[in-house]
Amino acid sequence: MRYLLFLCAAVLMTSCATRIYQAAEIETIAEKHTTIAVVPARVDYSIERPMHRNWSFVPDKETIGKGTQAALIDWLNDRKKKGLLEDIKVQDVEITNELLANTTTTSLKELARELGVDAVLASRLRYDTRFDYARALYVSDFQFPSSRIHLNLLTPDKGLIWSYERGGFHVNNNYNRIVFDLLRNAENQIPYKVAK
Repeated sequence: MRYLLFLCAAVLMTSCATRIYQAAEIETIAEKHTTIAVVPARVDYSIERPMHRNWSFVPDKETIGKGTQAALIDWLNDRKKKGLLEDIKVQDVEITNELLANTTTTSLKELARELGVDAVLASRLRYDTRFDYARALYVSDFQFPSSRIHLNLLTPDKGLIWSYERGGFHVNNNYNRIVFDLLRNAENQIPYKVAK
């Protein structure tokens, strides 16, 4: 029994581990920024079973991507209101998505230039579909959905200057709840944090 508990605890810590990369002189780079754009998330399903009888309950990747985009903007604005982040402006999401619809570039570095911002915050979400199509699984311990988010902050000149990756369990499919849970304490890591 002790071994089982130890194993479950190890799995939990591993799945929730945070990985961070930041470029040299990142604070000098970021302090000059006034505006960033948040783009829709790239989405991967952790489990893909389209033949399952309840698969129709799983949101499509575009819906999840734009939901995650909106949630990231809400997270940034929430942290700014709480005085945890500098007053960095986030480009209006409608402007960002309209410009995205009319571009052919696949380079996020070039995209930052085309959007006319200092940096682009891009994300990749590994979305656990079990909450949507297989809720009966949750009667068992340690079967809660486990999603993972990977953020990249890129500038037109330097390219990637910061990345953040973290996984965690969630108990609903509300994008704000998922993002806010996965980014818990990330305001202490993002380059726009308020100096203490």
